[in-house]
Amino acid sequence: MMEKYVVTNYSLCSRQTSYLETPDFLANGVHTFSILTFPLSIYGAYLILRVTPKHLEGTKYILFYLQFCTFLLDIIVNFLITPYLFLPLAAANFLGVLKNSFIPFKVLTFIGHYSIWTLGISILAVFQNRHSVIITIKHRITRTPTLIYYYVFLYIFGFIIILTYHSYTVDDIEQTKLEFLSKYPCPPPLFFESTTQFVTDKLYFAGFGILAMASVIFTNGFYFFLTTSYHLVFKSAAVSSKTKQLQLSFLISVSIQIAIPIIALFIPIVYLCYSIIQTVYSQIANNSVVLTISLHGLLSNLSLVLLHKPYRDFTFRRFEKRKSSTVVSVVI
Repeated sequence: MMEKYVVTNYSLCSRQTSYLETPDFLANGVHTFSILTFPLSIYGAYLILRVTPKHLEGTKYILFYLQFCTFLLDIIVNFLITPYLFLPLAAANFLGVLKNSFIPFKVLTFIGHYSIWTLGISILAVFQNRHSVIITIKHRITRTPTLIYYYVFLYIFGFIIILTYHSYTVDDIEQTKLEFLSKYPCPPPLFFESTTQFVTDKLYFAGFGILAMASVIFTNGFYFFLTTSYHLVFKSAAVSSKTKQLQLSFLISVSIQIAIPIIALFIPIVYLCYSIIQTVYSQIANNSVVLTISLHGLLSNLSLVLLHKPYRDFTFRRFEKRKSSTVVSVVI
């Protein structure tokens, strides 16, 4: 039936295709971001491991884990998978290097979704770490076994939620595509390829699961941030005022560093909900969703370098030193 539709109905589609809705636009866009992000990610990791001051030594590896999860998400979305979405259907095709690999479609989508979840946990870990070092906070996680149980629970929770909505399969892919075509008769040609598959047939359940996971990260992170800020600003901690100021300054910097790229993830989630609820299809908007997500790594790394004073000063000193050396060479 799909072949018949392509020969008859789809052949009548005479609309002019915009470059913005093509797979080439999406692939070129995310690959460009990858070229910019990759060296910046390596440099950011170097700054964290080598330039982090001693008073933040306990946060160094937490920041490095956040950097690693950010880099991992960029590699998966921008390079390995590069999903070409067909919202409001839970369907996609892959444009990355694994598009023709032996790895099943659902395994790749699971990896992509779980990488976002691990990024959320790494963000939460930064605020939890800051929360745990404030002595005046009574209810903080300080015992190693408790800390292990807490994060093991988070990793298992996300794993179960994502695995559950991935377990619902579309029984008749061709019929589901035809129902979509009855409302949107002229999608891009890639829609008709056999490699365009479905993540789940329970899209609302998937949305509920994603909302539940986002709520866990947000509520826990907000609690850690709020109580830490309150005790640093209004409580007299058993540390010097200079130490309190350094801790507060770092908390503000890391909060802004996390908030800027999170906005890049929040916008696609808003459109995702809007597209599903209103059953709106726009391939340009779908491509924009993936491009916005792929921009996360670049924004995160720029924020890391520019917002934290030790990293910013180190970078500017290196730049000024190189500029000075160039001027001396020209004079000679």
